[in-house]
Amino acid sequence: MKRLTLQDEITKHHLDNKYSVRKEDLTKLLENSITEEVIFHSKEMVISFKLPCGFTVAGRSAVVNPEKFNMNIGRLLCYEDAIEQLWKLEGYRMQWKMYQEQGENNAD
Repeated sequence: MKRLTLQDEITKHHLDNKYSVRKEDLTKLLENSITEEVIFHSKEMVISFKLPCGFTVAGRSAVVNPEKFNMNIGRLLCYEDAIEQLWKLEGYRMQWKMYQEQGENNAD
């Protein structure tokens, strides 16, 4: 029997929730963005993601020892950092949408 990941459990739990934020939606946002990478001091990477709407979010990664800096690992960490930031922003947006819709329904 295949064990579900935490992300699978969350997705399954929120299938009927129109106000949920899904990682696949955040992934699509980043995949459809324009990126710009910068390396600082041979040990820190910042990737700026310009989303289709024009908003930007930056993911960061760094190592203690510059000799251990790895571009691929740095990119993955920047990507995950950007996902975490978007999750908070999209959560806020969904909460606001829910508030507005419930307010409109309660006004009747």
